[in-house]
Amino acid sequence: RMIRKQQLGNIIQITNRMVVLADAGAWEDLPSLQTERETLISTFFESAVTPNEIGWVEAGLRELLELERTIVQKTNSQFQVVSAHLQKLRDGKKAYEAYEQNK
Repeated sequence: RMIRKQQLGNIIQITNRMVVLADAGAWEDLPSLQTERETLISTFFESAVTPNEIGWVEAGLRELLELERTIVQKTNSQFQVVSAHLQKLRDGKKAYEAYEQNK
């Protein structure tokens, strides 16, 4: 049982690290952590949760879901920022092309 608690703790730890990296804008580091986390989650759920484990597993999963929501919110915010920058670049390109045509 202790090993399973450690597994869930490791999953939560990695997810917390992902939140910190998202806060820092270190988006390039998230995919490798996500892959590592997915492997740990798969391993964790290879065996069924026993009735004795339900309480702490449920609490851990609730914590994971909250952290995941935070990551998704930060990702969406970053996506909006990048999209706005891309739109400005497109607008600038259009303005430049129009200028070049009217020279």
